[in-house]
Amino acid sequence: MKKRGLKSRRGQAWVETVVYTLIGLSIIGIVLLVAMPKIGEMMDKATIEQTMTAMVELNQKVVITQATQGQTRKIDFRIKKGQLEINPEGENKIVFVLEGTNAELSEPGVEIPMGDIILLTEVNAEDDDKFDISLILDYSGRYDVKFDAKDDEKILTQASIPYQLLIKNMGQGVLDVTLV
Repeated sequence: MKKRGLKSRRGQAWVETVVYTLIGLSIIGIVLLVAMPKIGEMMDKATIEQTMTAMVELNQKVVITQATQGQTRKIDFRIKKGQLEINPEGENKIVFVLEGTNAELSEPGVEIPMGDIILLTEVNAEDDDKFDISLILDYSGRYDVKFDAKDDEKILTQASIPYQLLIKNMGQGVLDVTLV
């Protein structure tokens, strides 16, 4: 009889260990389920802030080059998440887009001027709970934006190393952006 009671206690200890482990893992899973969207939102906000700083620097280089024809400036532009669209086809804009984020930085559909940069938040087309954030440098009416001296649109996507962009004043209000 004594052996049976001892085995019963050992079995009970194993069952308790397994149950407590499962409860602990469930709690960790629930915490992660709740916390991950907030962590992602904070990371996306940090990406937008860093990109905003890079866009301000890019705009400063554009303004400097427009002082003298033939003047050229180089800028390193890092894209950790999202994409940069050099969109000269009639619009003369340089736009950074971050799609599918939880971060709602402004009222959707309302353009917010932040110096020379326009912030635009839109509801994501695929998921109504997510947003697309755009940072827009609009040069229409000021410069004719080209990429590699052509009216081609260029999209730069996320990369582990920064893109090196060469900004050149081609004269007569033409701004040329080239990848180095």
